[in-house]
Amino acid sequence: MTSILNRQFRNTRTRKIVVLGIFIALASIIQYVENIVFPSSLPFRIGIANIITLLTIACFGMFEAIAVAASRSILASILSGKLLGMPFLLGISGGIISAAIMGILFSRSENLGIVGVSVVGATAHNFTQLFIIYLLLIRNPGVFHLIPYLWLTALVSGIIIGYIALGALNTPIAKKLTLWKKESNLTSKKL
Repeated sequence: MTSILNRQFRNTRTRKIVVLGIFIALASIIQYVENIVFPSSLPFRIGIANIITLLTIACFGMFEAIAVAASRSILASILSGKLLGMPFLLGISGGIISAAIMGILFSRSENLGIVGVSVVGATAHNFTQLFIIYLLLIRNPGVFHLIPYLWLTALVSGIIIGYIALGALNTPIAKKLTLWKKESNLTSKKL
């Protein structure tokens, strides 16, 4: 039985699904706990679950990171009973846009590094949420006076999350995951 499981787990697609499932579960739990510790009434949250989004980008790529970000927003909202509410809409829109921007930057920028990508992602997340608030809630251009505050919070949280993700990427398991990504890229190029 164990050898069958080992053979199945050697399959790149199976490994990818299993690891992405674990990443979605981890990110959902982290976001759910962060929602409890830092309720939405607070003006600032660090976005700890974005560590998993950054790991997903580094280990798999942009599309997988978007899937993880969207899935974690849905699951955390279901767990907190706020599915389809304004916090959900803000979280999923910011998560998807920031994951897409971080994925593009990570794959195309050699000089930015994971911490720089994290800062840009945090900024994109905050600005996306501000734009959604402007479009759906507060149709007053004065809302954009929050931009300096949001940029500062994005800078601080992006640096913190980026360095945590950098540390996580230097663990043996993350190094193995990035090796799997390289192996699957080589296999797909041969086909």
